[in-house]
Amino acid sequence: MAIAAGYQATAAAFAARGFGEAESRALVVRSVDLARAERDAFGAGLVAAGVGPYGAALADGSEYTGDYDLDEDGLVRWHRERWELLTGAGADLVACETIPSLDEARALARLLGQTPGVRAWMSFSCRDGARISDGTPMARVARELAPWHADGRLVAVGVNCTAPRFVPSLVRAVAAAGLPAVAYPNSGEAWDARRGRWTGTSAPGEFGAAAVGWCAAGAVFVGGCCRTGPEHVRAIRARVDERFGRRGVRENVPAPRASAGGESAVQDGPDGAGRRAGRGGAEARQPPPGPARQPSSSSKRRMAGGSVSVGGIRIDRSAKDMMSLNTGPAASPP
Repeated sequence: MAIAAGYQATAAAFAARGFGEAESRALVVRSVDLARAERDAFGAGLVAAGVGPYGAALADGSEYTGDYDLDEDGLVRWHRERWELLTGAGADLVACETIPSLDEARALARLLGQTPGVRAWMSFSCRDGARISDGTPMARVARELAPWHADGRLVAVGVNCTAPRFVPSLVRAVAAAGLPAVAYPNSGEAWDARRGRWTGTSAPGEFGAAAVGWCAAGAVFVGGCCRTGPEHVRAIRARVDERFGRRGVRENVPAPRASAGGESAVQDGPDGAGRRAGRGGAEARQPPPGPARQPSSSSKRRMAGGSVSVGGIRIDRSAKDMMSLNTGPAASPP
């Protein structure tokens, strides 16, 4: 699975740098075009449009606090233009990531509900092993988002851009709500804002070993965010296969509540061939597929041909497996 580099991109930001209105909008859409081109060159896989939080566009670190100057309605209005551009750009699903607050999750869920045929996951930045960045317990977040999975719109809920040590308990909170979990934390290094550099070490082997625990806790998508790369993906692939086999993680996946039409992931295809995928690197396993829902006419370009199950939800796209596609720029520090 390839995640397009739309995380921090907005038409307004491009316009502020001197681009015209039409060109600014086209540049946002181009993030998906580039990812689709790489996917098509490989011949299989899914493309997720990358939707980052309001704080990422502000570039003030508020994506790690949720301390915004907008309420839920304001966040709906702010996200709407980019959401409409990206969901109409031909991606197979939407990756809503590094979300720091329940208000922003609710805003994105409202937009998801207004866009027939679109599927998404939501992953959160978290302050500790129990709460997302604004202090809301992950258990509460998962319970509130569960109906969106039940009606087939939300393929997974989880955590990214967070310290690896917090992941197991966060994933368990998601799984306890009956949801497939996604987990792609940072490498384990810490950002020193005063010195403007990363500190600590990142050991891919240890990261891969930790991913086994995330899968055991209930994650169906596992991978890496900031400061992770192909070596982390390889380590995850090796350790997860060693522990579970190519398809064994399925036994740890919550049963899907419904079926319908997911940053770096490896997902098994119908033939059991797992391939790497994504921006930082990830592993995934999917539950058995259910019957597909029919895509709306507005989403036929996005969901053309065949189907694949992601988080127990069918996505209409010919894809037997996924591979590693690094389509975005290197992750920037918080």
